[in-house]
Amino acid sequence: MGADDHDTESVKILTEIRERLAGVLEEAVPELSWKEEIRGAAMPAVPTGTVSADEITFTEKYKGCKTASFSFSVVLIVPDGSLDTEELSLRARDALDGDDLGGAAQDVRVTKILFGAPPGRSTEAAAAVILCEVDSFI
Repeated sequence: MGADDHDTESVKILTEIRERLAGVLEEAVPELSWKEEIRGAAMPAVPTGTVSADEITFTEKYKGCKTASFSFSVVLIVPDGSLDTEELSLRARDALDGDDLGGAAQDVRVTKILFGAPPGRSTEAAAAVILCEVDSFI
């Protein structure tokens, strides 16, 4: 396997994990319009959730078996205050924590939820950032 083949496989794994995270979240929080983003969230016109990769840490936990820990941000934005971001965030956490993403991951851990209002927007707008780690063999 050449370097290009390994890079392609890593991209496939990252894409699969991001897509499966979005799938779990679409089921758990159907009130939001879900997007898989590479560069993070922007202020939407409707309540929206995004899933974006932040970083990958490569390790070798077992002899001959490499693993990676993928860090993702899940951003929930409700621009008009029509939904409770705290309740939506906790539902998302419950759905993600401990999931194996249909076999694509060994573990998913929600590590932190941050709440706030998007800067420069009305006081009705609310946002939450859910930080999660996904462990997978690569």
